[in-house]
Amino acid sequence: SDGIDMDVDNDGKDNIVDIDIKALVAQEESIISSKKWTAYGSSELISDFKHFSGGLNSFRLLSQAYWNIHSPISPVLKNLANANGDSSGYSWDYDSQEEMYKYFTKNTKLLELSYNTNSIVPQGAVFFILDSMNSVVNMGLVLENSNVGIVLPYDTRVSQHTMNDVSNYYKDGYKIMITE
Repeated sequence: SDGIDMDVDNDGKDNIVDIDIKALVAQEESIISSKKWTAYGSSELISDFKHFSGGLNSFRLLSQAYWNIHSPISPVLKNLANANGDSSGYSWDYDSQEEMYKYFTKNTKLLELSYNTNSIVPQGAVFFILDSMNSVVNMGLVLENSNVGIVLPYDTRVSQHTMNDVSNYYKDGYKIMITE
């Protein structure tokens, strides 16, 4: 089953890096245009209900885009979680966003994105928002025309945002790390 295969096309590259960036961006934009539910609500009970009913958070949004282009990322992250000791055996209980951050930390260079510059960010780059303790609090994907695919905590339905939206929400004490 491709859903548990770390290397769907058996070319020696895992599903996270062995993709067509333009196809990934197009899939994420398609999911965003569907205006599906987010996993956030006005109370913890509503948030839990929406999460278990398939509501999207930022990781689920990205993961679904990967799935739609036939490159599931969960098997890669599960393998990393097992190797790191963050999960064991058959359990799928691990922090997906944190494992994705660890994956990019281990396999590529992450750069800190300055809040004060208007630098061009490459389409298809994955970014992570870290709190003052360097824990991942959110993540996203850079889309076309300076838009980003991210679900912010106030979103009730998925929608496109800009990096300005992200930096306005995550202000003091946060930093943004982005893939090269």
